[in-house]
Amino acid sequence: MLILHTPTPTQLLFQPRQDVVTISYSVITFFPNLPSTIAITITPEAYALLEPNQQQIVVVYVACIFAVVLAAGWRLLGVRQVLWPFKMFATNLHEMWHAILGVLTSSRVLSYSIDPELGGLTRLEPPRLTMFVGLHMSIPRLFAYPLTCAVGATFILCAFNVLASKACSFVIGILLLLPMWAVRDPFVFLSILCAEGLMTGLWFANHADILRYFVLFCGVLLCLYPIWDVLDDFVYRKPNESDCSLLSALHARSRREYWAILYILLACAMFTAAIIGGIALWKENTEGLIEQGRTFLPT
Repeated sequence: MLILHTPTPTQLLFQPRQDVVTISYSVITFFPNLPSTIAITITPEAYALLEPNQQQIVVVYVACIFAVVLAAGWRLLGVRQVLWPFKMFATNLHEMWHAILGVLTSSRVLSYSIDPELGGLTRLEPPRLTMFVGLHMSIPRLFAYPLTCAVGATFILCAFNVLASKACSFVIGILLLLPMWAVRDPFVFLSILCAEGLMTGLWFANHADILRYFVLFCGVLLCLYPIWDVLDDFVYRKPNESDCSLLSALHARSRREYWAILYILLACAMFTAAIIGGIALWKENTEGLIEQGRTFLPT
């Protein structure tokens, strides 16, 4: 049984230190030594901290719109070509985590490939250290998704602030350029340069206030990357399988659907945490953000 007791606005106004939320549950039957009620105190200050202002509401709406557009247009003809530089950006970062984790477990990278249509593929040789035998395939596959999501969540968090977005844009600029060594299609090469040009141009738009939404887009793309990879594998049947399928093959008793649910829930949790963190951390209004933009590399 779950009971939520919420005070009236009058009670909240004149008694700000009273409990706002009380959660009662029946555990006395199973655990007689535990209290049957837990009280969680949420003060008006905490409510004010998590209450978004107008510009934060816009960021949240835009982040949700980005997620929907990416899901709908991930393989849609015309839209997917526009997304090629960002697909290369996300896929390359994900495969980089495979390679880095493989090297950290004393393996050597045998091959490394990325493609906007086929996806990415990293092949590792068996580890040189016996302590990593049996783990050299599990560790890179298990932790590449969470690390990719963590980078995306950081970008989403920084998208609530102009200065943080400016700092992130340098990282994004480098990550956008890294896949160019693997590009064989001149159109993809040109699209990457266009994405770099767009980001550079946004530095000069309203004192880089619009740059926040470019950083937000990249953050949503990376934070929800397990969803796009599962779509490619489960729905669109791309040649290079997702980590969910590879983990299922590695651990015979598990099913790829279970891995997919786990990583999608993790991605959504990180997405939500980044949104809440951005709302709580940066409370500047639009005018304050523009003023911030003038303090660091003004344009």
